[in-house]
Amino acid sequence: VNPTFLRTARVFRIVRIIKVLKPHEGFNSLLLLVRSIHASLGALFWFLLILICVMSCVGMLVNQLLAGYFSDGSVSMAERREVFDYYGTYTKTIVTMLEITLGNWAPPQRLLMKRINEWWGLFLSTYRGLFCFGIINVAAAVF
Repeated sequence: VNPTFLRTARVFRIVRIIKVLKPHEGFNSLLLLVRSIHASLGALFWFLLILICVMSCVGMLVNQLLAGYFSDGSVSMAERREVFDYYGTYTKTIVTMLEITLGNWAPPQRLLMKRINEWWGLFLSTYRGLFCFGIINVAAAVF
């Protein structure tokens, strides 16, 4: 039996249960929450699309700016490896940008400031201030 079919059937069963419970007075607040979540899915989709696009663009910029550092033979391999673990590939950079955007942004910023140049602190602080503070707070207000 196809597991996707079973998951779909389970979702339809939950929807049917909600429709059965709809006439009961005690479930009005639950129905309000479900309708609110359903109504905000479009805004959530566009927010996630903007989030992914901005993180991808800034992440690719950071990755390209660090390409010379990764190939610099005068820097020890251990230091290059440490920076590479955060910013070496597109996927590693996107995970790091997600961490900077939504979570603990100080360790990736301090790593670039310590290993490469302190101007990276200004760059990532500007990204954090403009994008994260601005757009994330607007999204939090919408949801």
